[in-house]
Formats: sequence, structure tokens, C-alpha cells
Amino acid sequence: MSPTALRNTDVIGGLLTLSLAAGVLIESSQYGRGTILRMGPGYFPTVLGVLLLALGAVLTARGLQRHGEPIAVPRLRPIVLISGAVTLFALTLPAFGLAPAIIMLVVVSAYASPVRRPMRIVLLAIGLTTFAYVVFVRLLSLHIDLLRW
Repeated sequence: MSPTALRNTDVIGGLLTLSLAAGVLIESSQYGRGTILRMGPGYFPTVLGVLLLALGAVLTARGLQRHGEPIAVPRLRPIVLISGAVTLFALTLPAFGLAPAIIMLVVVSAYASPVRRPMRIVLLAIGLTTFAYVVFVRLLSLHIDLLRW
């Protein structure tokens, strides 16, 4: 493999997928697989590992055959803002409730993008809050306050 191939995003993605597949297959080998009619605890992880292995091989081969997009220097602003938004959500949820936590998550995450659309941010915050309330509080009966003051 040439050094220029290692700068191709498809090759890097394929190699990362192959390494993840190897880890999944190694871990799943400790469990009984069973048969397709009587699946054991290792059956699904093994199938998932094989599918990841195939996907990684295809990505790597595709990346080696053509010139893909070179790896760019990662921008720190989106990484910091998204990580900060998730941390802020985790800290805000127990103190203030579900709605403020999701609203803060959406607003802080929106600043990771260079393009801001206020109406989309508002609609996303309302939609995610409604969805989370219906799924987690109503359907799954989790005890999460919508608002806590």
C-alpha cells in the first residue's frame, strides 16, 4: 500500500471498518453461536462482524482502485461544540428537565455549522422535545420531568 493511498478517506474508512469487524469477531467468538433456528448469544454479533468485514473490504478495495478525496485537517469548532452540547445535555437534564436540555443541545449544536437557520433550529428543538417526550415519557414510562425548576 502506497503512502498516498493512506491519505485517501475511502482507504482509511475501510481499514477502520476492517479493524472494528475484527474486534467484533474476536469478542463474539467467546459466545456460542447456535444455529439459525436456535440462535445463541454470539450469533448476531458474528453475523454483524462478517457484514462489517465485507463492507470494510469493499471500501478498502474501492479506495485503492480510484483516487478518493484526501483527508482534510479536522475543524475543531464542530468537534468542540457537539461534544460540549452533549455534555451540557447530560448536566442539564437532571437539573432542569427534558425540554430545556434538548433546547440547549439543539442550540449549541447548531453553532457547529457555519450556516444558521433560526426557524429550522426552533422547529428542530420543538420536534425533538416532542418526540423525546412521547417516546421516553409516554411510551416507555421513564420518569423524566419535562420541566424541573
